[in-house]
Amino acid sequence: MKNMIPLEKGRPTFNAGNLLDSLQFDEYGFLLDPQDWTEEVAAAIAMHDGIGSLQKKHWQAILFIRDRYLRLGAIPPIRNLCRGSGLEREEFKKLFGSCAEVWRIAGLPDPGEDIRNHMQ
Repeated sequence: MKNMIPLEKGRPTFNAGNLLDSLQFDEYGFLLDPQDWTEEVAAAIAMHDGIGSLQKKHWQAILFIRDRYLRLGAIPPIRNLCRGSGLEREEFKKLFGSCAEVWRIAGLPDPGEDIRNHMQ
């Protein structure tokens, strides 16, 4: 993940203002409760992790993966993520760096060790 500062279990170790400080994250930086997610939270995580300001193409991927997971409980393969969000694979990697990063920004819970390792 780009410039991600490690998080202590349950609390961010960084001071990103009241927004992120008021939320609980696991040790890998995933929100513990996806219902805490807002677009403002996504923007704060992206800024903190060095992604920068989220643009239209970022939001296409973020909203697609969030909708897909919350509706179906499934993690879309990168091919489906790219197709569903209208991005080319290289463009996706340039925007986020990894699937894990977009997963975190989308406010989704830790997908588990095996999947997390595959997302890197």
